[in-house]
Amino acid sequence: MLTSDKIRELLQRVSPVIESSGLEVPHIHFELVGKNSLSAIAAHSGMPTRFGHWSFGKAYHRMKTEHDYRLTQIYELVINNQPAYAFLDRETSPAQALLIMAHVAAHVDFFWHNRLFFATAHDMVAKSAWHQRQIEDWRRSYGKESVESLIDAAMILMDFTGESTLTWLSRPRSDDLLGYVAAHAPSLEHWEREVLMMLRAEARYFWPQQLTKITNEGYATFWHLRILRQMPLTAEEIWDVSRLHTKVLQTTTPQLNPYRLGLAIYQDLERSKGLDAVWQARDELDDVGLVRCGLHEDMMESAGLALFKPADTEPEPHGAPFAAMKMQLLRDLENAGIPHLTVIPDVSGSDLVLVHHHDGRDLDFAILPYALEAVAKRLWRGRVLLHTIQNRIARTVSHDGCHWTDTATG
Repeated sequence: MLTSDKIRELLQRVSPVIESSGLEVPHIHFELVGKNSLSAIAAHSGMPTRFGHWSFGKAYHRMKTEHDYRLTQIYELVINNQPAYAFLDRETSPAQALLIMAHVAAHVDFFWHNRLFFATAHDMVAKSAWHQRQIEDWRRSYGKESVESLIDAAMILMDFTGESTLTWLSRPRSDDLLGYVAAHAPSLEHWEREVLMMLRAEARYFWPQQLTKITNEGYATFWHLRILRQMPLTAEEIWDVSRLHTKVLQTTTPQLNPYRLGLAIYQDLERSKGLDAVWQARDELDDVGLVRCGLHEDMMESAGLALFKPADTEPEPHGAPFAAMKMQLLRDLENAGIPHLTVIPDVSGSDLVLVHHHDGRDLDFAILPYALEAVAKRLWRGRVLLHTIQNRIARTVSHDGCHWTDTATG
């Protein structure tokens, strides 16, 4: 079992190698926690303190069940903050902790350099704790049901907070749905708008991480492997870290392993173009950019793509399985897999009008009526219209909080 003294000893061993590698790593605060605490933090998207919501409890029980049945295991969580925070499972072996520390250091270096994180709040640990306290105060003042229903509806829009930090108020079209609703919903009270903007701030913080899962995890895996190869390890330690590294790269059909795919691309970049190409990819690319520029057909096996099954049921073009697979993968990664929606300001000022920019993937009409109902009833308090395409037919759907309509328009 790891202790604080052991962590300091391990840091003294691995830190000189990390520093000589060229990684730029500000201070990291390592915290030892139990498996249940690690799952609880992970269920709150990696934040040790965050506003309460039933969905976090649901995520915790799912993660705990998966861990209890040895389906998954969380070894670390790292928070993009200044200082950075890293939570480690205290039952991890010392040798495996060396790998995890090198992995965490690379994550922090990635956060520090990748362009998508330049505008990220670096005090989100403190901000999320303040959000939690403020929302609890509002629960006491306005009632649990009033606050819970507001958060339930707002979380439907938390993935729709805009692709950039451009001011949405000055644009005729907006992809910042949550911000638009917070500013323009006609009947929200001041405290309700404040809740929406708090949730928007947290969603904006997590958005770059959604866009860089392969890029970030592959980069951290590339560096933990490189750093450990430069360390004087005993035979027992080599065996121990090799077992963990093998687990990290395991691929289960039909899931994609971002660690393995990202590692394969970074290793190919280093072999073909040198380490400078790795640094450049770290600085500039998201998942779509890394896969588009770095994934080649001869990497199918090393990247674990031989087991990847595209979600689309349409047949692949004859004679081009890799091309079809890469195209499908890029489409799945685009915008972190989130549908692209924008707002069209309604000249009458009464309706919330949304447009789905269709990319070949239909919206889920099984849950869409319930999502629009919640937004219409609890947030906009009026009619919400959505223009989309379903089964290649243009449709306009709407909900006013009481009634759902679905009309073919083309």
